[in-house]
Amino acid sequence: MKKQRKKIGILLFTREDTDEYKRALRFKEEIVKADYEPEIFQSDLFSVFFRQNKLEIFYNTKKFELDDYKLMFPRYCLCNGDAYHRYSIAGFLEVAGMRLVNRPTPANMAKNKRDSLLKLALAGLPIIPTGINYSQFFFR
Repeated sequence: MKKQRKKIGILLFTREDTDEYKRALRFKEEIVKADYEPEIFQSDLFSVFFRQNKLEIFYNTKKFELDDYKLMFPRYCLCNGDAYHRYSIAGFLEVAGMRLVNRPTPANMAKNKRDSLLKLALAGLPIIPTGINYSQFFFR
């Protein structure tokens, strides 16, 4: 019989003294209302090891048991373009088998207007006529 997973994780990329942490507490309340056990994780307490072509994930020096969790919500801000690389732990968790809601890859793609425009245009979808100017020409 399959193990009943009653925990839902909230993955934060900020510390407890931030507004983002306070917003995560609301998620925690909603998870309790849905009859699940919430758990907040700080991204900088994870460690990932590659052993014999397999991922081993630890949280706060203890082996992280993916099977204990139904899913995880990564909570991040894509305002800082360089910050995207900090979210790699979410990708590692997903590759290891964790179900993620609000994955960083599609969110980053949606936030990136240049790449979104390219994908939409190449897929044949109608777009607003626009251009990307990499040169000094055409400025007036």
